[in-house]
Amino acid sequence: MDNPTENIPTALAIRQFQLVVDRLDGRTNGDVDGETRSDAMRRLVVPHGVGCLHTLPENVSLAAFTDESDANGFLVEPLLEGRNPRLLLIAPAGREFRVNGQPSPRLALLREGDVFQPDNRLALHLTLFHQSILGYPPTDLLGRTCPVCVSPLTGDRRIYVCAVCGTAMHAEGAERDAADRLECAQSTSQCHACKEPIDLSEQGHLYQAEFFGG
Repeated sequence: MDNPTENIPTALAIRQFQLVVDRLDGRTNGDVDGETRSDAMRRLVVPHGVGCLHTLPENVSLAAFTDESDANGFLVEPLLEGRNPRLLLIAPAGREFRVNGQPSPRLALLREGDVFQPDNRLALHLTLFHQSILGYPPTDLLGRTCPVCVSPLTGDRRIYVCAVCGTAMHAEGAERDAADRLECAQSTSQCHACKEPIDLSEQGHLYQAEFFGG
C-alpha cells in the first residue's frame, strides 16, 4: 500500500493560479532564470501567500512579497470566496489597468479566465492548474462524509478531491483488494456538490488561454 503520509494538498494548494503572459507588442517575454521565450507566451506561477508582480517593458516577473519588494509592483494573493478560488489584485497607487477590457478599481478580485491588462502592450490571462487530486486525505478532511457511500473519510483510504469545489470522495484502486475497495469517484460522472465532471487525471489546466498577441 502507498504511504499514507503522501497526502494530497489542501484547499488552495490543490489549485495553483498561473498568469499566462500574452505580449501585444510583438516582443518576447525577456530572459528569466536563463530561459528566453520567443513564442509570446510564458506562465508565471502565483505563489501561495502574497506575491509581487512587475510588468516592466523588458521583463515580466512574479515572486513572493518580501520587505524588500518594489512598491511599484502589483500585489497578488490567492483567496477562497466560499469554495471558489479567486486572486486578489492590488495595484500601486495611481496605476491604471484593465480587467476584461474595462477600467478597474485599484483593488480587484479576479477569477479563472479573467484577462488583466496592466498597459496596452501586455495581457495576463488568469488560469488554474490543479495539482494531484488523488491521494490520502489531509487532516482537515478526515471524518468528513463521502457523498457517494455516505461513510467517513479515513487516513488509510485514498480519495479524490474535486478541483473546482473541493468536495472529497473515496477513489481507491489496485492498492486495495477488490472486495474491500471503495471506488466512489469512479462510480459517478460528476461531483455531487457542484456537478463538475469528475477528472481522475493527475494534473492539468482547468482553463486554456486564448491569446491576443502574435
